[in-house]
Amino acid sequence: MKKRLLGGTGERIPVLGMGTWAIGGDLWGPADEATSIRAVRTAVDLGMTLVDTAPIYGSGVSEQVVGKALSGIRDQVFLSTKCGLERVDGSIRKNLSPEAIRAEIDASLTRLGTDHVDLYQCHWPVQDTPVEDTVGVLEEIRDAGKIRFWGLSNYEAPLIEPALAAGQPASLQSEYSLVKRSVEAAELPLCRARGLGFLAYAPMAGGLLTGKYDPDGPPPAFPPADARSFFYTFFSEPGWSEVGPTVRAVMSAARELGVAPGHVAVAWVLAQEGVTCALVGARTPEQAAENARAAEVELTQEIIERIEGAT
Repeated sequence: MKKRLLGGTGERIPVLGMGTWAIGGDLWGPADEATSIRAVRTAVDLGMTLVDTAPIYGSGVSEQVVGKALSGIRDQVFLSTKCGLERVDGSIRKNLSPEAIRAEIDASLTRLGTDHVDLYQCHWPVQDTPVEDTVGVLEEIRDAGKIRFWGLSNYEAPLIEPALAAGQPASLQSEYSLVKRSVEAAELPLCRARGLGFLAYAPMAGGLLTGKYDPDGPPPAFPPADARSFFYTFFSEPGWSEVGPTVRAVMSAARELGVAPGHVAVAWVLAQEGVTCALVGARTPEQAAENARAAEVELTQEIIERIEGAT
């Protein structure tokens, strides 16, 4: 699989990474551990050697499953996890204090069954903790050998600048797809200008751009606890009608190229200047194998313009 440099780290990572939110088993329906392990191993075998997880995914379950999946092949994988979100009395609280990060990295290393992670990311910004304190502890645990690089996730440009003033993050991870392009205004240009890698999550928009949902039909219904019912705005009106033209354009391009719609959606993200890697989730080995094929798809400029014209 093709690889790209991750910012100024000198590290080359695959253009597709394995996302593991869904295998946490809490916000995407139940997940079978054995099947999830096979999905991760299949992704790695097919070149998706960046595996991205977080302790909040299933309250540690995703990290545990990833750790089991990588047993014996840890040295083949660029492993990424996160810090800063914790469950307290049934709700999610943001916490990037030095004390919390020190505790989180040790807990993550235990669940993952490793002595270090390659990329450690602040999952969401926390404005009540001085960024200098957060960066200081990230560099402390880096110097201790527990992490190799640190990065940011879901940070907007005004909060990235203070982090850059305090230290040198390797990357930014943000949602980016044909139906979620807000990072094009400031965050992606900032990454290009300041030498940060960019990891795009949800390039298939939570499944919206895979062709499994009929854009001419009613919005799909999900249980209230399902992430698709609250994390993405386009699975309900008015968002559903607004994204219909884009979904149809992606499906049309896929038929023309003889590939899956999801491949077109991912290929579009990878064609954007400054994008290092697209993170694609899978719950089964079959889905992981299907996702890996997206790395082989290249879109012509005419197709890109046609799809963007529908957005």
